[in-house]
Amino acid sequence: MKTPDRRSYPSDITDEEWDLIKDQVPDPVWYPNMMEPEHTSREMLNAIRYRTRTGVSWRHLPHDFPPWSTVFKRFQKWTREGVLVAVHDQLRDAVRVAEGRKTEPTAASVDSQSIKSTHAGGPHGFDGGKKGQRAQAPHPC
Repeated sequence: MKTPDRRSYPSDITDEEWDLIKDQVPDPVWYPNMMEPEHTSREMLNAIRYRTRTGVSWRHLPHDFPPWSTVFKRFQKWTREGVLVAVHDQLRDAVRVAEGRKTEPTAASVDSQSIKSTHAGGPHGFDGGKKGQRAQAPHPC
């Protein structure tokens, strides 16, 4: 596989992070009678992280990453297979342990406002004072 010949981005995965998750990320499939894969799984993950961090569209990935269509296909495959969720969980657990916390939260907070909200915002219901579509007279006070 080709080694990355590109400048590093702030979104690139660190060596410490890679050591934690490399077992979760499958290597590209390679068959002996086919060409060896051009791009490593780590490089694909770097491209996915770059897109997630910057918000660019797939087609606007910098040219020093693998082709956007290759990265997008790998992203779809890893999403279907649950690879990205497993990577996220692994990194989250490592952060919690490094902070001296348990890997699973022991408390939760629920915002009561979000529970009471509806899909359609604004006032709703029946107002008996409104009769049809004509303009309403102002209140006499």
